[in-house]
Amino acid sequence: MRSLSYRAYDDPKYLGINASNRCSDERPLVLNCTGTHISSARVNTFNAQGRDDYYLLYIVSGQLTVSLGDTETHVSQKGDLWVFPPHTKYKYSHVSGEELEYMYVHFSGSQVEDILSECGIKKHPAVNRTKDEGDIYLRFRSIFDAFTTHDSLRDRELSALLERLLISLGRSILRQDSKIPALKRSIAYLNSSYDTRITVPELAKMENLSVSRFSTLFKTVMGVPPLEYVTQLRISTACALLSTTDLSVCDVSLSVGYSDPHFFSRVFKKITGLSPAEFKKRERS
Repeated sequence: MRSLSYRAYDDPKYLGINASNRCSDERPLVLNCTGTHISSARVNTFNAQGRDDYYLLYIVSGQLTVSLGDTETHVSQKGDLWVFPPHTKYKYSHVSGEELEYMYVHFSGSQVEDILSECGIKKHPAVNRTKDEGDIYLRFRSIFDAFTTHDSLRDRELSALLERLLISLGRSILRQDSKIPALKRSIAYLNSSYDTRITVPELAKMENLSVSRFSTLFKTVMGVPPLEYVTQLRISTACALLSTTDLSVCDVSLSVGYSDPHFFSRVFKKITGLSPAEFKKRERS
């Protein structure tokens, strides 16, 4: 068995499964405890009173049988997410043999309910199915790493990292529900290489999709076709450069991927309603 536990708060009156237990509204999200559990041995956890805070459990691998009531149970697998609200009885078990790994966080805060609702994360007895592509595991690891920093900003950082974890979980749930791929490779490439020559077939190849399928999915995910998204990135960057630097219109044009400054000016005016020179003059004034 291999387990790690990191605590932001300790109260001697709480022991065992209720360790590091508190309900605080100091910030929108307050992280109390986090960790991971890896074991091939039998697991049998039962908390009749529940905790004072929220308990989020995410299954990385293996199976976990979670009680839904006095008689009903649910066999959870990789990617399943459970959130046990405060003062909610919870019970789960794992039969020895197959390795089980799960990660968890205990937390509270003034906006927990609003954030969970906005992210589409359901509470026990409902189970959340996620479509993880590595983000969630890395979000947990970043929280673990932050616990090793003992300074005045640690708790605020933990709150921010917890919110990022919940957002990643929410997006993963949406992708699982909608069956729409994230298109992460192509979108990351566009965001970093918008100033180069980009073709839709190249982007589709990154996602192992046909051109037509990629184009349809991209518009569904991002709201605009791929090349229009590139244009938006270029003009948005051009606006920032015109506003904050002394670069000429020609230099800005080249910087965002347009070799022809006249064509750049036409595209810029079509989107912003102003020529680059007019935009720069207005921003400077």
